[in-house]
Amino acid sequence: MLTYTYRLNTSIPIHIDESSELRLGKIKILWCQLAFLFFEKGTSLTFKYWSGDLSVRNGHSSYGIKKIKKLAHQANLTIDLDGLSLLQVDLNADVKNYVLQSIHESERCLSPFFYFDVLDEKGNSLCTAQDFGSSILLVLTVSDLRILVSDGFDLNFLISLPEHY
Repeated sequence: MLTYTYRLNTSIPIHIDESSELRLGKIKILWCQLAFLFFEKGTSLTFKYWSGDLSVRNGHSSYGIKKIKKLAHQANLTIDLDGLSLLQVDLNADVKNYVLQSIHESERCLSPFFYFDVLDEKGNSLCTAQDFGSSILLVLTVSDLRILVSDGFDLNFLISLPEHY
């Protein structure tokens, strides 16, 4: 099992003004960079959602789930102990492009998906985005950090996590 090493600082001041809008825009760009990096490293995605949300016309958790099922070459659906549906799909080019585009186009939050994990070939989570992107935890190596820096990523937005987290 891998341990998350960083968290993306998604905090925004309580009083929304022009500078907080700029900060939110920057966080969105950084999140897209991170998602791209992890989609290159990962082999599958797991989405968590309430099954009932798929029947709701505008349910937040249903955003794109049906489309992702269609794009995936392999999909496995289970239910967790809390009654959440867990959809694990292969991370093929169509799924990558669709999820990245959906994240980029999401206006109300950092992620249009309630909860998803990028998994490696052993099923370990490399990255998790929870509560529509309000909490983004990452397993970043020194090599990953170098790649991000070379792409202009602002490391000041990463919060190092304690080793036991």
